[in-house]
Amino acid sequence: MEDFDTVGRVRTQDLNGNTINASGELFAPLNYSDLDDVIPFVGSKALGGVLAGLDSAQSCLPKQMFRYVMGIGHQDIDPANPEGTQLSDEEKSAYACEVDALTDAMNNQSPRAMLEAFSVLKAVRYRKAWTRDQ
Repeated sequence: MEDFDTVGRVRTQDLNGNTINASGELFAPLNYSDLDDVIPFVGSKALGGVLAGLDSAQSCLPKQMFRYVMGIGHQDIDPANPEGTQLSDEEKSAYACEVDALTDAMNNQSPRAMLEAFSVLKAVRYRKAWTRDQ
């Protein structure tokens, strides 16, 4: 993202006058294990266009935002967590429904609608202590 300065203006040179090379490659865009699949891009806007067109990116964002907001993943938690190492089946199911709702809001409305949907998620509003398997 070097092709933008600190206030978001497009630039072709850095502060030292060096030409910025904003080209890059997105590896394994559809499947993590397919490292030979590469999509080249030039510039941050082009990368945004590539990501916006990938279903894998559109489903990844709601999952990662859920992980950030809740502090745990929708399928598992940190093995070192003192509250337990695994989510219960009930918790997995509830979180999966929440992630599906977020993904639906993003794909059918907008990324902003997805972010606004966090405030009304049951998992956020009615957070409770789940009994976790050790």
